[in-house]
Amino acid sequence: MFIHLRQYFSILEWIKIIFNSILFRFTSRIVHNELLFKFEIFKEIKRKDWKLEELGDEYRIAATLNNRLLIFYIRKDSSDLFVFNQVIIEEEYSKLLLMQNHEKENLVIIDAGANIGCTSLWFASYFPNAVIYAIEADASNFRYLEKNIRENKLSQSVLIYFNALWKDNSVLNISDSFRGGKEDSKRIILGNVENENSVKGITISDLKELAFGRRIDIFKMDIEGAESELFPDLEHAKVFLDSIDILAVELHPECINVDVVLQYFGECGFSSDKVGETHFCLHNS
Repeated sequence: MFIHLRQYFSILEWIKIIFNSILFRFTSRIVHNELLFKFEIFKEIKRKDWKLEELGDEYRIAATLNNRLLIFYIRKDSSDLFVFNQVIIEEEYSKLLLMQNHEKENLVIIDAGANIGCTSLWFASYFPNAVIYAIEADASNFRYLEKNIRENKLSQSVLIYFNALWKDNSVLNISDSFRGGKEDSKRIILGNVENENSVKGITISDLKELAFGRRIDIFKMDIEGAESELFPDLEHAKVFLDSIDILAVELHPECINVDVVLQYFGECGFSSDKVGETHFCLHNS
């Protein structure tokens, strides 16, 4: 395994990896966590017989998911590999396969906080008859979302929008102040003026219109605390959840009272089950 992966690490990085392996064996301690995390993911990619290529400042990963070949472009020195691991290797949304018939025709899926497209591609693999609306607010993330959807020839079934899910159509800005400001934790804040870092809000009503008024079968939401603007009280929660069957949402306790919001969901007819960081909420119709 070391031989197969040697091209992806410098000599200094290999020294650190070997040092950590010895250190962990005798003391159960680890340093250089990010480097070891990367090494373990690369090992798993090779174990699965997926293809990993190094292309300048990015990686190209060819992975087979549900018998479908998918191509992912991943930025080096970013949180993209962490997202890829969560969504594609660990399949953190696999509970949805038990909640929704993936052979159903004309499924409507919303991917709010689409990042570089890993979850949208996961949806496309397991729900081949769905139309997926992918929303991403960060410009750099959006470029990779666009690239990953285009390279997989899914532009007809995965529709992408450079917007931020919000309570109205305000001009918004991107903040790097949330959870370290990595690519997977860009937070939306209200902006006073438009600039190169601005994005326009998109509402649940806008999304319903884009879906031609159809019910939303699955609404995945990971919007780094902006859910506080969507569920400030029970009445707003009722309006938002009115035409949603399944909600898969990460609630951020730094920004919202999670217990109160889950109570709102319950009063709107949803049962909830948490797996990892995600609350899977099913409407009991």
